[in-house]
Amino acid sequence: MRIYSGHRNFPLAAILLTASGITVFGATLYLPLYQQVVQGASAANSGLLLLPMMIATLITSSIAGKVMTATGRYKIFPVLGTLLMAVGMGLLSTMKPALPAP
Repeated sequence: MRIYSGHRNFPLAAILLTASGITVFGATLYLPLYQQVVQGASAANSGLLLLPMMIATLITSSIAGKVMTATGRYKIFPVLGTLLMAVGMGLLSTMKPALPAP
């Protein structure tokens, strides 16, 4: 029984969407808590410290959408995005409590 109607891109897209959803959800939950508990930031300030990540997400999504529309190539963006998210999460795992607050 085929669950993806013969489209071979569907399983890859489902896996990458799940990975990116877990990563973004985890980052938006973990980072404010880290900033509040470890670095002593206020709740409002820790929310504002997420702005660079959200602005970068908005800009990158817009650029990728325009490039995909212009070129028709779309497979490379989810794969590269997942790899970059894995690198980012790896770097986040190296944060020490002594890291200075911005």
